[in-house]
Amino acid sequence: MKTDSGISVLVHIGTDTVQLEGIPFDLSAEEGDYVKPGDLLGTADFEYIKDKGKGIEVYVVFPELDYSKELMLIKKDMVSNQDVIGTI
Repeated sequence: MKTDSGISVLVHIGTDTVQLEGIPFDLSAEEGDYVKPGDLLGTADFEYIKDKGKGIEVYVVFPELDYSKELMLIKKDMVSNQDVIGTI
């Protein structure tokens, strides 16, 4: 994803979940869609992921964020789709 200001955002669900070939995931947003805070991007079957011995962590990565920008974390651990987790 990219923010309106052009910052790339990558959301990765789980550890080693690529090996599950997408089975526990149902994407609601597609490439090229415009999404806003609170929009559903997709769902994950965390029980399936755990049953397969994989981690259920959710990683939010800003792969192109340079040192001129500051990431301020506001909330971590358990969050909902309405939570602001940080600002740049």
